[in-house]
Amino acid sequence: MLLLIGWGLQQRGKLSLATTRQVSDLTFAVLVPALLFRSMAKIDFTVLNWAVPGAYFGAAVPIFAGLAIWRLKAGGDSASAAVYALGGTFSNTFMLGIPLVGLAWGEPGLVVLLMVVALHSLVLQTSAIVLIEFGRGAGVSGSNRPSAFAALLESLKSTMLNPVITPIVLGLAWSFSGWPLPRAVDSSLLLAGAAAPPLCLILLGASLGQFGLRAGLRGATVLVSLKNFLHPLLVYLLASFVLNLEPLAVAVITLASALPVGNNVYLLAQRYDSQVPVASAAILLSTLVCVLTLPVLLWLLQ
Repeated sequence: MLLLIGWGLQQRGKLSLATTRQVSDLTFAVLVPALLFRSMAKIDFTVLNWAVPGAYFGAAVPIFAGLAIWRLKAGGDSASAAVYALGGTFSNTFMLGIPLVGLAWGEPGLVVLLMVVALHSLVLQTSAIVLIEFGRGAGVSGSNRPSAFAALLESLKSTMLNPVITPIVLGLAWSFSGWPLPRAVDSSLLLAGAAAPPLCLILLGASLGQFGLRAGLRGATVLVSLKNFLHPLLVYLLASFVLNLEPLAVAVITLASALPVGNNVYLLAQRYDSQVPVASAAILLSTLVCVLTLPVLLWLLQ
């Protein structure tokens, strides 16, 4: 419904491409950081079973690296490689994962899911942004081209000051401090963070109205094949037969890896103005495929 609202506003001329980018920048700079900081600040890392995210990211990282290398070898720049790599591995764990896992397995399932959610953006988005920033530094030609060490330092600096990475790191530090969030701060972050998911969907709908599904369908098909099918298969095999996790943990992280492409992929594409049609189409197509695959997967994982 929210996608349709965004699409309808764009079709009626209420959300132009320039306006969509401005609102996307606001969402990326304020609302998403509030959501990420609050989520990280409330995680108790002392009770995490690190084998759970190990299984999830043990499958995601090779797919991420493979997509990035493939795009770079095909002549794409670092931003294009990062969008593809993130699109093939980043799940919609907030908007779909939490309610689905809560309905299927209750509080015990949510505890398992939060082990992945706590590190999801930290691992995958950080890797994507480092890839972009390092690629930009390495792409400078002639005498102005920095050394590999200087490029690495500059990319790390840009990464740490990024409005997605900074709240993750600060939230992580706050969690380790053991301090509770002041009530006024917690309430403000809750309000701002709650606005991010629906606004992302409206912006995504507007983007689909501008670019359509057809514009990025070829790239989106590749990403959906990896994200909706290969990623959960690898997670299931790794969790069940390599790390021997308990059945509940296997079920939850397999479902998490089978979720559709997350909206942060679209935000990354918008921010760096790269592969926006592919990111938009991948999220829509992946979500439509999940309408059919998730009920079957939930039944199989009981």
